[in-house]
Amino acid sequence: MLAGGWPDNAGWGLMRGIMAFDLSTIAKGSGIASASITLNTRSTGFSVTNPEGSPGDMAIKDLGNLEADPNFDVTTVTWDTLDPMGGDVSGPALSTYARADFQDGPPDGTPLAFTTNAEAFAAAISRALEAGQSSIYLMVHCPDFDANPVDGKHFYRLKGANEKLPFLQVTVLGADTDGDGLEDDW
Repeated sequence: MLAGGWPDNAGWGLMRGIMAFDLSTIAKGSGIASASITLNTRSTGFSVTNPEGSPGDMAIKDLGNLEADPNFDVTTVTWDTLDPMGGDVSGPALSTYARADFQDGPPDGTPLAFTTNAEAFAAAISRALEAGQSSIYLMVHCPDFDANPVDGKHFYRLKGANEKLPFLQVTVLGADTDGDGLEDDW
């Protein structure tokens, strides 16, 4: 998965990674206490080949209910099939990664610790569950590059496919089976 960008005149442009996480193991109506995400670098985790820019920060955003479109197919999502094209990055950041935390590119497989906006992340997962989504769809992008693509010729290579997949950890509140608004005692 790539996140970042390259100048359009080089034929690349912006790059944003999309992740889908299965929510089927979370009972509908569950309260979400917290969530966190871990992404792992590849051996060539940071590509900086031009002194005009260096890797900036990364942010993870909720893409909303993509499943509301009857033609949606997670296996065929591209820049052009998102609405708006490239995905909406205007909402709150669910998690962020500060590039300043690593002065050099970390070694292959290094887990990147993303700082979580607990309230926004819990709200995004709750929204997806309430909408009946089977998965939550998240995007990783580089806000610095999105804001000024001519001053950031860089991208991140993040592990994906079958190698150290991104990991989403969700902590669910206890059930309220008696409907009193309080977590049940077990």
